[in-house]
Amino acid sequence: AASLRAQLAALPGVEVQDRGEALAGIVTMTLGEGVDLSAVQQALRAQRINVAVAPTQAALLDMRRKGVEHVLRASPHYVNTAEELERFVAALAGLL
Repeated sequence: AASLRAQLAALPGVEVQDRGEALAGIVTMTLGEGVDLSAVQQALRAQRINVAVAPTQAALLDMRRKGVEHVLRASPHYVNTAEELERFVAALAGLL
């Protein structure tokens, strides 16, 4: 997750939303004003990359504090390789 956060933070328009001292394995991000996260999710799914769109209700206090309404969530797991994370980042960059 830390590697993915670093790669995503380097993409223009991507803002990693995870905060705190101890971060979880779920990586959340926003993709800039006007980007349709559901369309991004579907385009990634077509490339066999699974992400989720989480609305404000998924983390009401946190998302209100950050001022975001939706985030894209990626859940890298110990079975994901570095190459798979790089493929995700490249696919996302291609969509943006």
